[in-house]
Amino acid sequence: MTKFIARFCNWNDITIRCATVDDVPCVSRMLYELHVESYNKPRHDVLKSIIGNVGVMITDASVLIAEDGGRPIGCICCSTVPPSMWDTRDAGSIWGLWVEPEHRDGKAASMLCSHAVTMLTSNGAKVIRITVDEGTPSELAYKSVGFRHVQTVKILEVD
Repeated sequence: MTKFIARFCNWNDITIRCATVDDVPCVSRMLYELHVESYNKPRHDVLKSIIGNVGVMITDASVLIAEDGGRPIGCICCSTVPPSMWDTRDAGSIWGLWVEPEHRDGKAASMLCSHAVTMLTSNGAKVIRITVDEGTPSELAYKSVGFRHVQTVKILEVD
């Protein structure tokens, strides 16, 4: 992905910026919290993979951080995806939206989503995909920037 501007905007002391390598510990913690909140039984193999790749995601400029007065309060991960048999358009993918519970009534989540969309479209994405559980705080943030439900996917986890 193309490097994006370091600071996107500031609203009521909330600033959105690209993550740096110094953010690896806080992004790892946030993604851990997101995983634990999303699943009744955290999958340690998934957690190990996610946390092991945070540094690479940050280096690729695909993680945005929300800060309140300089303190990280949320993050979102995104990437571009080449055309596939499912969609011939260049696509973007957003996942890993996390905002600290005490900041979920503000604009941090929708600001992160909005800036992730801007980043992906500036890198050529014509369509942006997300996967989100219904009724979660993330779902509301995605809807606030225009995402709509188009498909339900059922999975079977086999140990």
